[in-house]
Amino acid sequence: MTDNLINDILVLITFLGVVQLKKTVIWIVCSLLCLLILVGGFFSYLYYFYTYSFLGNPVTADAYNDLESFVMQSVNDYYADKKIVLVSGEFKDEIPAAQLQSVNTEKTIEYLKALINESPFMKLTDNTVYPVVNLNDEAIEAFILSFVRDNDISDFCTVSDDLKTVEVDLNKNVPDVQNTYYEIARRLNYTDFSDIDLLFTNEVSAEKCYELICQPAVNAEIDYESENKDIIPEKDGFKVNFEQLKDKINSGEKKFTLETEEILKAEITARYLEDKILFGDVLATLTSRYNAGVVGRSKNIAIAAQKINGTILKPGEVFSYNNVVGPRTYENGFKDAGVYTATGLENGVGGGICQVSSTLYGAQLMADLKTVSRTNHSYTISYLPSGQDATVSYGTIDYKFMNDKPFPIKIECFASGGVLTVNILGVKDDSYYDIKLTNKIVGSTSPETIEREVDDLAEGEERVVQTGQNGVTVETFKNYYKDGQFIKSSFVHKSVYYAMPRIVEVGKIVQPEVIEQEITEEPAQDGEEIIEEVEITDLPETDEKIVEE
Repeated sequence: MTDNLINDILVLITFLGVVQLKKTVIWIVCSLLCLLILVGGFFSYLYYFYTYSFLGNPVTADAYNDLESFVMQSVNDYYADKKIVLVSGEFKDEIPAAQLQSVNTEKTIEYLKALINESPFMKLTDNTVYPVVNLNDEAIEAFILSFVRDNDISDFCTVSDDLKTVEVDLNKNVPDVQNTYYEIARRLNYTDFSDIDLLFTNEVSAEKCYELICQPAVNAEIDYESENKDIIPEKDGFKVNFEQLKDKINSGEKKFTLETEEILKAEITARYLEDKILFGDVLATLTSRYNAGVVGRSKNIAIAAQKINGTILKPGEVFSYNNVVGPRTYENGFKDAGVYTATGLENGVGGGICQVSSTLYGAQLMADLKTVSRTNHSYTISYLPSGQDATVSYGTIDYKFMNDKPFPIKIECFASGGVLTVNILGVKDDSYYDIKLTNKIVGSTSPETIEREVDDLAEGEERVVQTGQNGVTVETFKNYYKDGQFIKSSFVHKSVYYAMPRIVEVGKIVQPEVIEQEITEEPAQDGEEIIEEVEITDLPETDEKIVEE
């Protein structure tokens, strides 16, 4: 009995221990699962919600799958407007960052992959990725030296007006080109584009001092950013004797005078640019005539010509007729004159300015410039051959062409005494040809006649208010000549002109008013003829007799 009781107690204790052990195991397993879920969620958060950023763009899974395209697009977008700005007191100069560096796409991609494949805990400290750049050392140094020279910041040396002597004072601060270079390089590496102060130093080697003192010759150039495309004049340079400078610095002299040993002349002068390079040659000229006695039309042509005259287009720039001439309104001085409409010629403000656009278009074709947008008139014109015109209408139809030459061009446009002349000036380089325009009529249509009844003409009388003209289809060609010899022919375009209707006004035909009365019929007798009598009144007066049968 006692032994059985003891055995039962032992079994109970064992059962309770196993149950408790199972509970403990279950608790531990559940805790581990929760921990794994939390850790997995944390890592997922790091990977998917705290991604790396490259030049302001998150490196998503899609971006990672095509890193080359992602990096190249990010670089192009980011550096499109980024500049390095150098400052010294009131002086400031800037240069596009792309001219001082280039992004090493291959190494940048390798760097990105290495970071992304590392522990995600790296993202908690800094998730910004900088591109790997290759610095253009010569361009950076040239930018610093140009800034110093152009703004006369190197006041430790003064050159005489005749460029024969240079006064040097090393007691003054000397621009520190080397350390300024290091600062620019650091900013480029970390995409920091805040303003950079030019650094100065009191310790200058003979080599650095020589580099700052000597001035290279600067060629004249065209300032395309100025309103009138001004020419920046040339500037002569000079060199001093390096050994003489080195001896004075090594001997401890702080103030001394050096004689220049060579004067450097600019290869391109302002006069050369203006006379020979810029607008020295007439690429094309075209003249058309108009009736100076038609005051409104003449005024409109003169205004448009004046607005266009002197326009300069740099390489790649597009000329827009509507932008240059502006709205054709009374407020802008334009008058009423003939304009084409759907039915022919009518009066409208600005009439006649299409002669200016058409004459310019013909000159543009002969100058072999690229047409961007051109529309021919609805009907043929009289002042130029069909196929060589360009119509315009402010807000709807524009005429545009591009200067696709490697040099700027200038448009001269004059209107006086019934003569409109357009000249296109530029450079006759090796690609220049004399161009003549020819046209070929390939189709024709006859005009219809439209009659309009009017009250101020007698019946049967006619008055022609629009003579009408044939419609034609014209093909235009450019024929190229070199030294008088025909080289080739090039198709330009096909122009379709509608037939302008002939409009005739005629007097209204007046119809007589006829009043019918009731006729009483009596039965006819055998062999007796029936005669009907009708009274007619309100007939128009006429010399002809009216006979009724």
